[in-house]
Amino acid sequence: VSTQSTGGYQTKRMASLENPKLFRAFLNGLYKSHFEGEKSITPQFISNELSIELSEVTAMIQTSIDILDQASSNYWETKQLEDHLRSKSTLTDNQIGVFLQFWMSNRQKIHDIIIKKSNWNNTLTRFSWRIDVKSKTRNSNTELNQPVAILEWNINNTNSTDSEKEGKVIRFEMDKDQIATTLHQINAIQKVINQAAQK
Repeated sequence: VSTQSTGGYQTKRMASLENPKLFRAFLNGLYKSHFEGEKSITPQFISNELSIELSEVTAMIQTSIDILDQASSNYWETKQLEDHLRSKSTLTDNQIGVFLQFWMSNRQKIHDIIIKKSNWNNTLTRFSWRIDVKSKTRNSNTELNQPVAILEWNINNTNSTDSEKEGKVIRFEMDKDQIATTLHQINAIQKVINQAAQK
């Protein structure tokens, strides 16, 4: 912030988000507000703290949120974000440099917050498996010698109370045909997701 004398009066000249230090402070405030839910960090608060016009703060908030939401949803690498910023945003070179530094420091934290907010049901937190040979069926002496996969899932609910967060363990077996069917279904789901992401 600087002052300028006009007709004997001192007028305050507002700072700009073009300043790398102020833009970094702006992004940190936006992170706490938008992703961590700090209700006290409002556009007016940021404007007052950084001595930047409220209109500039408000416009940059919307621009930055749109970019961060897209980057976090797609889990962009830094190079992907840089390509997007240089080709599709109105940010200056100074702002792009700060934005990329901010993303490198907070990418994983933002992604984890987005994932947690999108989970409202059970979540698979651990998956393990092994191959065993089933030699006999229950209540029968018939020799089988067929390989089966023994799977173990750890299921948690991130939105449950602390006493319920230990989750539960599910164990089950799958034979070769069941595994083949499951893989086919997973591939079909992945194909639909890929098609939707390209639209």
